[in-house]
Amino acid sequence: MIAFKPQSWPLRRFAPGARMDIAVSVYAGAERAGVVALVGALGATYTPKLTKTNSHLICRSAGGDKYPKAVRWGVRVVTAEW
Repeated sequence: MIAFKPQSWPLRRFAPGARMDIAVSVYAGAERAGVVALVGALGATYTPKLTKTNSHLICRSAGGDKYPKAVRWGVRVVTAEW
């Protein structure tokens, strides 16, 4: 996954005051832990459960229990590369 490889650009945090409550789906083990750590490093808040107030769902693929709820609620669904 590109998010965990050395990059030539600096890591940029989200703008202060931006509401970034992010849930994660269809990632497991060390990869999931890495995505969760990256969410925090970027200045966002990780939420273990998806709710209607989440701003994003980071999803490996269009599947899992959280994906259809995110689509129905209008939560932005992205991959970790986002």
